Amino acid sequence: MGMSFSEAERILRLENDGLLPPQAVIAELGSQEFMPSLGAEKIKELLDLGKRQENVSDFGEIRYASKLYEALGYSSVSFDLVDAPATRRLDLNTDSVPVEFFGKSDLTTNFGTTEHIINQYNCFKFIHDITRCGGLMWHSLPSSDYYGHGFFKYDPNFFFSLVWANDYHIIDWGISSRVKMPPQVKTPDYLFDAGMPHMEPFASSVTFILQKRFDRPFVPPIDSPVSFASRALFHIRNAPPTGRLLVYGAGGMGQSLVAALQESGFAVAGFIDTYKAGECAGLPIHRFEDYRQQAKPDDRIIIASDFAPEIKGLLSQNGIGWFLALGGA
Repeated sequence: MGMSFSEAERILRLENDGLLPPQAVIAELGSQEFMPSLGAEKIKELLDLGKRQENVSDFGEIRYASKLYEALGYSSVSFDLVDAPATRRLDLNTDSVPVEFFGKSDLTTNFGTTEHIINQYNCFKFIHDITRCGGLMWHSLPSSDYYGHGFFKYDPNFFFSLVWANDYHIIDWGISSRVKMPPQVKTPDYLFDAGMPHMEPFASSVTFILQKRFDRPFVPPIDSPVSFASRALFHIRNAPPTGRLLVYGAGGMGQSLVAALQESGFAVAGFIDTYKAGECAGLPIHRFEDYRQQAKPDDRIIIASDFAPEIKGLLSQNGIGWFLALGGA
């Protein structure tokens, strides 16, 4: 587990963007080592970027991220099973957030830690619980290959589901790939013996910076199609409609979505359907040919149908945009 210059620089930029306070409290999952090869000049560059005074006498002392945070004017605490500076010993498999740290972190970092812990629920609940409302949670984790490293590789879908279940705001996310690995990195013998051929590893990492927007208990997500209503609510809350909100599809999926939207306080103007017209659940159903004549530029259309790809094509052909497509491929 380690932290590089790019992460330290990004933390300062988050502060400069107003997403972190100048004297932020940082909580680390795992005591992060800071790259000793960074050199004094790079560290001075960080201090200049953050407009910080040099308050360390020997840059060679900085071997842990906690020391760098201190130099940048932040306070920090790490949670790990090892003895290290500014580290609280606990087991992320079983332990909860100590009461004195609950909801206190401005930034919680997970730089290559949770893939080593079998109890994923406890890890991500721990991160949620220690982060204050409005605080940030930064995950940087393996996404593929890294043979023999940790227990888990993370699909972006995991984090999107985490976001939808807990109404987090995505500050940034991305995948970094490193196709060429060192020559000595190959398919481990135990995997080769089990039938996996030797191949060039495609090692990639996934990064998500999330903001906790509400002071609510942690909700563990489920990878299930029924989460489409949660997905829709997440997107609408992040970009509230300025015009009419319409659901394309008056079938079971569309009706369930409308019920969820209304329950959450959003007014739905009606349904659009390729063939049907009439009324459903107290709302009008506009046959597409009829809707096409009265479409407005600020209409917000959510497609809720197993035929979403075909519907997207139909809308595009008629110069009509859509906000979100749920269902189908």
